[in-house]
Amino acid sequence: MATLMSKDLRKGVTDVGTLSESDIANMDDIVQLMGPVKMATTVMCEEDQPTLSVIAPLQAKLLKHLQPCEDDSTLVAEIKRVMASDLSTRYRGTQDALNIASALDPRFKELPYLEKEDREQVYTKLVFEAEVSHQYYRAEI
Repeated sequence: MATLMSKDLRKGVTDVGTLSESDIANMDDIVQLMGPVKMATTVMCEEDQPTLSVIAPLQAKLLKHLQPCEDDSTLVAEIKRVMASDLSTRYRGTQDALNIASALDPRFKELPYLEKEDREQVYTKLVFEAEVSHQYYRAEI
């Protein structure tokens, strides 16, 4: 309301009530939609040394939140669609590394954000990498 009343921002608009009920409802919906995004940002910013292991679980949580619901307004559904599309392709080339980093982190080692098949695939890759590293270092000694 303070912003609406500011003469610098109104620029000749005399009607203070420039927002309609649907505008206010849309803003409330967007604020609610962005809550988990704020939480993810806060988690990453509060860590002294953010690590790769946090990215995949946060991405999964955000993608789950961005799934469409039948209660969503048209605006919220479109915002969710665009955000989910961008977020799902953002780490395309590095998803395996992110999942392995999460598997090595005690906080996420069970990879609860992945389906059972994907979880087993990550563990198989991790064991394979460990065996290759072990054989390499053993040959060096």
